[in-house]
Amino acid sequence: MNRMQKMQKYKKRILLILLFLLSLQLCGCGKKKASSPLSQKSRTLFIYMCGSNLETKNGAAGKNIDELLAADIGDDMNIVIETGGAAQWKSHDIRNDVLSRYEVRDGELKLIETLENASMGEAETLSDFLSWGKENYLSENNILILWDHGSGPVNGVCFDENYRFDPLTLTELKEAFGNAGPDVKFSIIGFDACLMANIETASVVSDHADYMVASEEIEPPGGWDYKALAETYASGEDGLELGKKICDSYMEKSASYGKENYATLAVYDLSLMNGMIEWFNKVVVIIRDALGDKTSSQEMMHGLTSCDRFGGNNSYQGRSNLIDLLDIFNHTPYIGGDLTGLWDMVDRFVPYTVHGDSHTAYGLSFYYPVLYEKNEIEEYIALGIFDEYSSFLQDYYLDIPDKTVEYADQGSITSNGNFSVSLTSDSMLYLCTIDYLLMKTDSSGELHILRTDNDIFNDQDGITYENRFSGYSPALEGHEMFSAAIMRTEYDVGYSAPVIVNGERTSLFFDYDLPSEYDEEETEGHFIPVGLWGGYDENGLPDGDMTALCKGDRVQVITDITYSNGEVTENWSEEFTIGEVDDAIKWMPLSDDKYEFVYVIKDVFGNTFMSDMATFEASKKDEADPVPSFKVTDIQPYTLGYIPDN
Repeated sequence: MNRMQKMQKYKKRILLILLFLLSLQLCGCGKKKASSPLSQKSRTLFIYMCGSNLETKNGAAGKNIDELLAADIGDDMNIVIETGGAAQWKSHDIRNDVLSRYEVRDGELKLIETLENASMGEAETLSDFLSWGKENYLSENNILILWDHGSGPVNGVCFDENYRFDPLTLTELKEAFGNAGPDVKFSIIGFDACLMANIETASVVSDHADYMVASEEIEPPGGWDYKALAETYASGEDGLELGKKICDSYMEKSASYGKENYATLAVYDLSLMNGMIEWFNKVVVIIRDALGDKTSSQEMMHGLTSCDRFGGNNSYQGRSNLIDLLDIFNHTPYIGGDLTGLWDMVDRFVPYTVHGDSHTAYGLSFYYPVLYEKNEIEEYIALGIFDEYSSFLQDYYLDIPDKTVEYADQGSITSNGNFSVSLTSDSMLYLCTIDYLLMKTDSSGELHILRTDNDIFNDQDGITYENRFSGYSPALEGHEMFSAAIMRTEYDVGYSAPVIVNGERTSLFFDYDLPSEYDEEETEGHFIPVGLWGGYDENGLPDGDMTALCKGDRVQVITDITYSNGEVTENWSEEFTIGEVDDAIKWMPLSDDKYEFVYVIKDVFGNTFMSDMATFEASKKDEADPVPSFKVTDIQPYTLGYIPDN
């Protein structure tokens, strides 16, 4: 073969190779390649960004991308993002009808490829992203952030708006990591999402990361500070130190919006997961044994209902049933069980935590059905995370006895003119809460429900309860408002009131700080407005924005509630304007009149037991003292029919 023939043969081979490579390029199997990845770097930040209605309504995801684009990250770090899950993207020309994969490169968002649309709430979608990331970008050091709504261990995280808000449940999260393979492990797995800092979530991701970063509470709408995160990570910080920076910059960002009061975030050392689970199982035994004992059940139930709670706490706001693991025992000083070592274990498992003034927030929550919902408990048990705990929930909450709470005395006048009721001793095993309704009958005979509260005196026998009126009612700018006490501790009482602010219905959360028993000069407590929160929407997603009540806000409050023929009517005040916020909520003395009072007792299964109804006469002691005294004048069966929900 001469030289010319050899050259032609080589040219044909080269041409065939080029045609083969071109055919591979054309066969994208539904994928659109837009740019080639540059993966040979020492660290990679992966973000699974399910935009959901957070992006559609407020452009929240795009704003966090802007922070990433503004970060100075140098040349030795990848930032890789998968977007989807939103009905509309407000920036960066991100499409809503496909899944898109991007790389942040040189301060720009570079499209790598698009995929056929799929629910970001499916395990397969996440595992495909993880596997693709492993193949193309896995570095010496990697972190993963799941971005979107979070709703705790029962409902999960990443709710895809395009697929009826389909979420990634913890079962699916576990499946996704398993499918991606054991070699996919991260320095940090972070949840920039509400309500995911619970022991259940930590246990699911513990085999796949060294640390977890997450929030016990609703996150403010701005989320994390991605510029600070990316620059700190690029500078070489990692693990716990990076987690601390994420927490600190998150609080600084929340403070810049005036929303640090309720914010929480913490770092979790997942290498200690087994030890933490051992302690959690011990806590379950302590709770189970205490609830099964008449002498200790009420102290334990008090701890479960009075400890730091997160998300919604009643039916009209929605409920998360997430409570702080350690704070239970701040409210159960005489409970049995050896807790030696629990505090040290949590301190080591949660080495760094930040929170605003509205929370104790030791950093680790767990699901507990303080507000009973049978289907929710069954869904939790089906997750199969903790066998011993699931067994307890099954035995205590799903195997319901024929009798739970019974009155021994449904209503009596005490020697000092107060109104008392008594329960049977067996009732203490199932008693969850006891509140009261304060009502007033108008001239036409219609009964108006004014408020509900839990300021009730419990006799030493533990089964007798007696009213303890202060003679006041909370008022906003001098307008008495219907409110409900949602939590009571030794230090404060948490209230919630439905309000309309600037034309939109929401709930006003406020605390009443009780006078300190250690400060002789502090003889009166004071109200603190916490914020306005919209609760859970029709899709079961928590509102991520607790806004401040501000000077100049136009407000209406519910003055009272009437109930007739099975229908509840909310009676609203005229609109008024907020002056100085710190002084907006005060006690208002009740007027001289007749009032009705009924106890509302709930068992642990959500059943309600109404007492008889007492009629009080209120009268001022003298002209110098505006606070009336109360005396029971009559007791009759409660026939109104109105039974408040949880």
